[in-house]
Amino acid sequence: MVYSTVSQTRPTCQSLSVNTPAGRRWVGQIDGQVLKKRVAGSRHLMRTLDAWGFQVEAVEEAQRKGIKVVKVEDTESGVIYRVSLDLLRQKGIQRDFGHGMQVFLPRRLWDREAVGQHQLTLWVGGVQ
Repeated sequence: MVYSTVSQTRPTCQSLSVNTPAGRRWVGQIDGQVLKKRVAGSRHLMRTLDAWGFQVEAVEEAQRKGIKVVKVEDTESGVIYRVSLDLLRQKGIQRDFGHGMQVFLPRRLWDREAVGQHQLTLWVGGVQ
């Protein structure tokens, strides 16, 4: 008797962390070709540039790992910001505000969606 098993593989998330002047810091989760980061806007938004920022080393590592999209979820507002890694690299502003060299991209250049917005649209569409 021969038994056959089918292996179902599921993409696994992995953490991305980098060195900073304050030590090794967690940046976000890599899920396929997406780098996801959850932040509290009141603490992590660079107000002088109205921008989200990443350590330069994190952006370089994301590129090496084949990341195509970066998502930042503001846990306070419920908004998810989405941008291609290429746009972050091309239009990002490099600055060091005391936490090591970072790349900042103004929020006006990010696509936005509310948490659950996509699912709600599907649900409402199913009721009609």
